[in-house]
Amino acid sequence: MKNRVFLFMAMLFLSHSAFASHQAWTSVQIKTIIVHDNGSTDFMGEAHVVMMSSASSRPDCPGAADRFIIDLSKPIANTQYSTVLSAYMASKPITVYLNDFCNGNTAALRNIIVGTPD
Repeated sequence: MKNRVFLFMAMLFLSHSAFASHQAWTSVQIKTIIVHDNGSTDFMGEAHVVMMSSASSRPDCPGAADRFIIDLSKPIANTQYSTVLSAYMASKPITVYLNDFCNGNTAALRNIIVGTPD
């Protein structure tokens, strides 16, 4: 019985640790938007969004901590990019959820909210 309780407690701890490592929503202000079309370079087809400060929740990517990318080859990219651009033009904060993995050296955008969620 003691072994079962110990096993249950260990599984509970490990599952909590796994959930704790997941990304979360982060509110940021946009500083700069950079769109690349450098031929066949690593940045081709990407929009880099530079934030005023680093996202508090992001994957451990080797690139700069104050930016994320929008992969312009994905079907949702036009909507993501226009949302970022309109928030930037209106000086509104955005709340982003970044992927749990790196796209090259940089975190990639998964979800976006203009403003802050309630």
